[in-house]
Amino acid sequence: MVQPAPPKTKSKTTDSVPYHGNDRIKQVTQLKRRERSEEALSILSKLASLVKPIMNNHGFRVGTLCEFFPKDARLLGLNVNHGMKICIRLRPASDEKSFLPMESIIGTMLHELTHNKYGPHNQTFYKFLDGLQNEFDKLLMSGYTGEGFYSKGHVVGAGVSHNVSPAEAKKRAVAAAQKRAELYKGSGQKLGTADGIKKKQTKPLSVLIREAAERRAADAKWCASQRQDVKTEDLGEDSDVELLENFGDNEKPTANKPSKRPVVLMLDSDDSDEPPSQSLKTDFVDLTDN
Repeated sequence: MVQPAPPKTKSKTTDSVPYHGNDRIKQVTQLKRRERSEEALSILSKLASLVKPIMNNHGFRVGTLCEFFPKDARLLGLNVNHGMKICIRLRPASDEKSFLPMESIIGTMLHELTHNKYGPHNQTFYKFLDGLQNEFDKLLMSGYTGEGFYSKGHVVGAGVSHNVSPAEAKKRAVAAAQKRAELYKGSGQKLGTADGIKKKQTKPLSVLIREAAERRAADAKWCASQRQDVKTEDLGEDSDVELLENFGDNEKPTANKPSKRPVVLMLDSDDSDEPPSQSLKTDFVDLTDN
């Protein structure tokens, strides 16, 4: 059963320059009370910039992109109400003073963005996710490095890197895809091929069914969007967070399927295609100003 979130609290707004990396994400927040919080904010902003073309292509919007540090070491991401809020683990559970590889963080972000469109971890979900991963690899091959991100009060980066040759860009994309594959080996997260070419499937149907089941089971462990046993207080979010807003002051957070009371996607382990039960509706911490 999903537990109600703590009462709403006011968050502190940073005095730094506005965040401009992705106009489809309203707010970016990090855990201010953790060490190296400014670096965490920069990582999130860079992440938002990297996935901007994909979000544009699919019409995705996210109300709040935030860092979390859940007690369960297996949890990597959470999507609340189809994009109203996406939480990403940036730090390994064993060392909160360091950060996970960017390839790992991007893999988690693409997975959680897929939950904007599909709830359960089923064949439709993974087909769409694999498409997003291939899209991202193609972006890397084109030389895309993001449109700039927040760091120390100034914007850096300039979209496509014109100093990188097509051959070098493809080499980097292949290396990044391979690194993500290694990072997620055994986690259940399947990654697309770097060249976007689908190889002919030669495995027996029984093997494919078994692998699909194993993938769903593995993802159910690290994706909090599919966990029924996760308590709100266990997510490790600070009430005192940095906040960077990207929309107008009068515009409210927008998700892909908004509702007055956000739904935490905690579905049954059988990954049913049925929509979330109304009994799963719950409040969450609203980081916006009223």
